[in-house]
Amino acid sequence: MRPALLAFAATVCLSACESPARIAAPDVLQRSAITSSTATGSVGSGVFLESSPLGKLGLKAWDTWTTKVGGRSAYVMWYTDWSSNFQGFAVTSAYDRASTPVITWEMKNRRGKITYADVLAGKHNTYIDSWATDAKADGRPIVVRLGHEMNGDWYGWGGAQNGGSEQSPAQFIAMWRYVRGRFQTKNVTNVSWAWCVNHESVPNASWNQPENYYPGDAYVDWICADGYNWGTSQTWSSWKTFDEVFAPIYGRLTTLAPTKPFMIGEFASSELGGSKATWITAAASSMATSYPQLRAFMWFNMNKETDWRVESSASSLAAFRSAFVGDPVFAWK
Repeated sequence: MRPALLAFAATVCLSACESPARIAAPDVLQRSAITSSTATGSVGSGVFLESSPLGKLGLKAWDTWTTKVGGRSAYVMWYTDWSSNFQGFAVTSAYDRASTPVITWEMKNRRGKITYADVLAGKHNTYIDSWATDAKADGRPIVVRLGHEMNGDWYGWGGAQNGGSEQSPAQFIAMWRYVRGRFQTKNVTNVSWAWCVNHESVPNASWNQPENYYPGDAYVDWICADGYNWGTSQTWSSWKTFDEVFAPIYGRLTTLAPTKPFMIGEFASSELGGSKATWITAAASSMATSYPQLRAFMWFNMNKETDWRVESSASSLAAFRSAFVGDPVFAWK
């Protein structure tokens, strides 16, 4: 997620690109191909909850979420950095609740940011190999988001903080292939890889466009984008519909990788500046009908820069229950 205090950056707006049928999710998700853009259960529901599924408080928050929305999400996402080993206990917690883990693997540790050059120089081989070995031993399917929002300037693993030049995207690609290659060397087959951009590039320079960072179809299982309706919660922000946030980047990424399933890695809406309930209802409608490569979403359910939670108001929660849990297109457990 972009920090709230960054200045607004314009994004290039392109029309959404639709395909006549949904793309199948990777085999790791154990679902068959979908042949209709409105097929039952074709879009997996997901959520990020603060601290979940780590520890008793996280599990309590997860169970509370399930009760509030009236359904158990097909996916649960959490964030971890390179200070932490593979968290098998969290994977167990997810599967105990019938949810597939989506792990956002942030390239930083207790010493600070980890650069592309550091990875390519082999400085973190021991850590990467240990994580891969433990993931393989666990054996259960997981999705990994490595280096997300690399086209923003707020993370140490972004291109802007790794040279900020024409060479930065190529270095990101080399880093991505290097990490995934170490998993492949160990024959890790239960991890699928989500390449996840921010819906707009900051800075919005030619070298920093999402397409420049794409590692290639052979190295990516999911294409993915993050985006938010900040409403009027920030001095630089204004109310944006779901389609205003996601249609342009969806069009670009599905043109780039027309055979890959699309994931919304993070999304949510503020209450400030419009009707969040209406926003949620419209978002669900669009997702069910106008984004045929969409196969999963992760709602960012946290009171942070603004109150992103679905329970930020009674009307918002009611809208989510009706629009997402009540629509058979979205898969719940």
